[in-house]
Amino acid sequence: LIGTALEEALPVELNDRRGGLVVTALAGRDAAHNKIVVTPDGENHPIMRVAGSREDSLKAWSALPPLAASAPLGGPRPGATVLAVTQAPAGGLFPVVAVQRYGRGRSMIFAGEASWRWKMLLAAADRTYEFFWRQAVRWLTRPSPDPVAITVPDGAEPGDPISVDVDVRDAAFAPVADAAVDATLTMPGEAGEEARPLKLHRAGSAARFTTTIRADQPGLYRVRAEARRGAAVLGLADRWFYVGGADREFADPRLNEGFLRRVARGSGGRYVRPAEAGQIVSALRTTVPQDAAPERRDLWHTPWALTLVVALLSAEWILRRRWGLR
Repeated sequence: LIGTALEEALPVELNDRRGGLVVTALAGRDAAHNKIVVTPDGENHPIMRVAGSREDSLKAWSALPPLAASAPLGGPRPGATVLAVTQAPAGGLFPVVAVQRYGRGRSMIFAGEASWRWKMLLAAADRTYEFFWRQAVRWLTRPSPDPVAITVPDGAEPGDPISVDVDVRDAAFAPVADAAVDATLTMPGEAGEEARPLKLHRAGSAARFTTTIRADQPGLYRVRAEARRGAAVLGLADRWFYVGGADREFADPRLNEGFLRRVARGSGGRYVRPAEAGQIVSALRTTVPQDAAPERRDLWHTPWALTLVVALLSAEWILRRRWGLR
């Protein structure tokens, strides 16, 4: 790829200044050197999120077998992000998964060989291989963000604290560390001129500004942010979000064992994992049946009682007519 149009789109340098030109992958080194190590940037990146939480994702990556080989590529280009590395025989680190925003799109490089080993050498139920490549395709096919991007979590309810994050990037999609951001919040039922200012502070990233708001009433909220560098306006963004109208079950469909255990305990039941499904039959056999609570019913308020009364009165009338009685 060196000297081709694709070289410029890659997030890493193909000419490693530490070791010369990279020609082939180093497959002959110790397998431990081909073990993937997730970087701090990769821990929070959607491509590396292969489980429901950050901690579970890191456990899944640490349990993966080493790659068959990995290419000792050069360092990342300006604006690129290294998500995972492998260790060189001399102790250095080489990028194995790196991404960047390029033009109006995104690019990614995977410098490993035979990632199918993750599928073949682990249990059949392990889906890390599928999740990784699926997440990569999803991230790569998403459009590049605007210079100013506002992130607000979905599924908020009245009274919940809501975090608002504002990311600022320049025309090359590189973070703008010296940007200044003004943000406003419009409450439900208010007009745009009634927007109240938000006090933002810089997060861990120099180009990210964040704050926390409390939405006390349901309805449609609006956050507007304008980023500037000196007198130049970098961009303007609006973010509408609804409070009190989301179904939390569909907003976050991941398994919540704690909630299921509380429901089972409160209803007198028992929570069983899929791997423990064989215990259900024995648990049902040992369950002591409880006496049902008595239910009181007024016998006169039934159709049969009415039918019986009508039948008795009719029989009396017929017999009195037959016997000549009045």
